[in-house]
Amino acid sequence: MARPGERMQSSMAPSRVIIMALFLAFGLSVAAAWTALRQPWLGLELGVAARVGQTSAPARIVVDGVSPGGPAAALPAGVWLSAIAAAPSGAAPGPFIHLVPEDLIEDPDFFDSYADMRRLFARQSQIADVLSGPVLLRWTGPDGTRGETRVKPAPWRPMRTLPVMFWFQIAVGVLAWLLGAWVWALRPRDWAARMLAAAGLLLLVTTAAAAVYSTRELALPGEVFRALSALNHLGAISFGMAMAGLFMMYPRPLANPAALLVLPLVFLPWWGLDTWQFVPSQNWGGRLPILVEMLLAISLAVVQWHRARLHPADRAALRWFNMSALFGSLLFVVVTAGSNLLAVFPPISQGYAFGFFLVVFGGLAFGIGRYRLFDLDRWAYRLLLWALGVVAVVALDLMLALAVGFNPGPSLVVTLLICGALYFPVRQWLWGRMVQKPPAPMHVVLPQVVEVAFTPGAMAREQRWLNLLQNLFNPLQSKPQEGGEGKEVILGAEGLELQVPSTGGMAARRLVGRNGGLKLFSPQDVAFVRSLCSLLDQAAGGRDAFVQGVEQERRRIAQDLHDELGAKLLTALHSTGDARLRTLLEDAIAQMRMVVRGLAQPELPQADFLADLRHDTAQRLAVAGIALDWPITGQDAEADGAAWQGMHLDALQQYQLRGLLHEAITNAIRHAGAKRVQVRLKREGVHLRLQIGDDGRGFDPLRAPEGQGLRSMRTRAHALGGEVHWHSRSARFDATEGTISGAPGEQTPGGTQVEINWPAQPASVTPAARLIRDGW
Repeated sequence: MARPGERMQSSMAPSRVIIMALFLAFGLSVAAAWTALRQPWLGLELGVAARVGQTSAPARIVVDGVSPGGPAAALPAGVWLSAIAAAPSGAAPGPFIHLVPEDLIEDPDFFDSYADMRRLFARQSQIADVLSGPVLLRWTGPDGTRGETRVKPAPWRPMRTLPVMFWFQIAVGVLAWLLGAWVWALRPRDWAARMLAAAGLLLLVTTAAAAVYSTRELALPGEVFRALSALNHLGAISFGMAMAGLFMMYPRPLANPAALLVLPLVFLPWWGLDTWQFVPSQNWGGRLPILVEMLLAISLAVVQWHRARLHPADRAALRWFNMSALFGSLLFVVVTAGSNLLAVFPPISQGYAFGFFLVVFGGLAFGIGRYRLFDLDRWAYRLLLWALGVVAVVALDLMLALAVGFNPGPSLVVTLLICGALYFPVRQWLWGRMVQKPPAPMHVVLPQVVEVAFTPGAMAREQRWLNLLQNLFNPLQSKPQEGGEGKEVILGAEGLELQVPSTGGMAARRLVGRNGGLKLFSPQDVAFVRSLCSLLDQAAGGRDAFVQGVEQERRRIAQDLHDELGAKLLTALHSTGDARLRTLLEDAIAQMRMVVRGLAQPELPQADFLADLRHDTAQRLAVAGIALDWPITGQDAEADGAAWQGMHLDALQQYQLRGLLHEAITNAIRHAGAKRVQVRLKREGVHLRLQIGDDGRGFDPLRAPEGQGLRSMRTRAHALGGEVHWHSRSARFDATEGTISGAPGEQTPGGTQVEINWPAQPASVTPAARLIRDGW
């Protein structure tokens, strides 16, 4: 049985939240439609206009259309409706109520004073009472003809007669509420999502109330009208509270969520003062609180913008917020300026102006939902540039209209020509500056990718790849990806992270924070990195094919040496009795075997390799009559084993190390006159050190001739990535740096010690191309 907390959590699953939101939206829409339809219906489409040819005369109510088959079907269209009176059957008509354009006013907020609002509600009640029964309509035709028509209003308004503006306002509210509920379902514990859902619900309340009274045919009962107006004001003020609370909590909380209670404690009493008209006018009761809320929201947005300066995802969301608000506001400017100044757009009804709220609300919803912020950021810039274009057109047209005496035709033509010649090139330049492009042209990056692929050494190649990614994206962090074998380039953490897959034999990486954490990664970056990885894989494939060819050739050479030269040397060894010649042949055979082993033999386990080295060294020294100090057991032997612990040497590294030891032993046998040779292997941090010392004659390497042996040891040490040093009792020679300490020419008795140092390589790291690492 589920626990209560689990039942609550399951009941708030996203699907259930959306279903509940749909039911609530449906219920409020039905309530609004029912309220609008239960009013008496004349079957007329009424409007306000001045009489043709008499523009100086006051505007009147005109019959724009008559519904066929409706109650007032006998009334001619196009007449002026001047008065209405109750006309009960069998009785004289009641007193006429003269109709004025204010009776059709779309929103009572048009009035500044509460007295005008009360007068409107009173007239609406009178007209609604008259419409409850048969009425007599007094009208005047376009030619001055006067007449009266008796009409019996239908008790209900047909749904088909509800205008488009009614459904538009309902749709705006429903969409806003569903967007808010969707974000809330995705982020149920996010206070910003809760504020957005509340704002959406309150916007639905506002639009539903406005849809009823703004699309009435002629009148609503005054109390119903007043209640709907109060509900509209409540929704508007609460929407402002939700917007202020939204910016208080998003993208990062500026205060404890308990501080949100301050908003209703301040603004709900203010709404009460407005509803019961305890303040001087609507400017104080209805408009000032909304202005205060908007200023508060803007101030909080500025604070959030400042605090998000080091958080690119937050900046992207805020940028989208701001651009959405600017876009919605400028749409309002366009339609109003287009109607009043440019004479291009027809006047817009206040009901359709709610669509601008939906534009702003949609931007907020997608930002809070953090849906593909890397794309929203680009759209924010698009909206900004579009808005700048609108401002440029309106401002320039206004100046030109003033210059040509408010003639909209020439001014608009000149405006479009100027904007086409100046603004659009500037806009393109701004777009290129503001929207991030691919990090670098591909023809510039291609040589760097090839250089990465053919860098000798797996570790060096990995480091060069990391350097390339660092130069291209300047990430705040570059981390190994968990598992290390990603297959795809993926945008993560809403654009904060870019996951680079394993490519070219290198582990997958996770880049965090583009441009030092100031920007988000974008889909363009994904496509760019995908191309990089494809190029790197192709280059690595060519490299591996080359390495494979080199290895095959080495195996062939090793086979030929073993089968041909080895057989001949062995035959010569068994065919001579000369002791000196036999020694030379045995040495040649040993060196040939070492070469063959290095060319063809796979790498040995570390313990076997160490034992093999010790055996070969002991055998060579024994023939020369020299003792070997390289213990198999005891503390020194354990130290040698500990040095190898966890380390890895591939076959070519083993070959180079074997050659170094072989040459050092050869020098001790031929030149030192030693009686004893000591070999030790040590590990110092991330380096391994092989020491070969003897008790023979020391030498000054600077005075000794530069022979093939010394050059060979230096080359092999470099191939291991290390260096070789020679020491004597009073002098030290560094073959890498070519320097010596001690007095020149001073005798160096006490023997020679050779030290070979090279970086240790963990057993888990195996170079992808050993030949490349060793410089081919």
